[in-house]
Amino acid sequence: MPRRAVGVPISLLLVLALSSCARQTNGPAQPPAPVPKPPPSPREVEKKLGLEVYPGATIKSFGEVKGTRGTSVQAELETKDAPDRVLLFYKSQYADKSRDTSRLKPAGKNEVALTWTVEQWYYSVLIRQQRKSGPTHIEVSKTMQ
Repeated sequence: MPRRAVGVPISLLLVLALSSCARQTNGPAQPPAPVPKPPPSPREVEKKLGLEVYPGATIKSFGEVKGTRGTSVQAELETKDAPDRVLLFYKSQYADKSRDTSRLKPAGKNEVALTWTVEQWYYSVLIRQQRKSGPTHIEVSKTMQ
């Protein structure tokens, strides 16, 4: 008899512990949050844009919009290299097609834009560095005219 008396309280404690765990839920189970889509590879971006991604640059964002007037593709890149090196790279690749529209923006933000047109496409490479020691930001876009 003493064995049964000890076994009943222990099993009763287990049932109570498990039932209290079950009551602590906050409503129905929620589906897991969607996993963010990883950025495309530089080769994929180059294929969509029709021009090279600056070597070693990190792709911060990429988007493609298809509208009634055509397609627009844009990539935002970032590199630790100086803006002059980035400008030299893009000028050497597209010098025969591009126009350099360098300008100084307010608050000391240097910004350089290269633009050109090939058939129905308008290309733009915007290079800027907000702080002297900060990263260089590159916005590359291709838009149907």
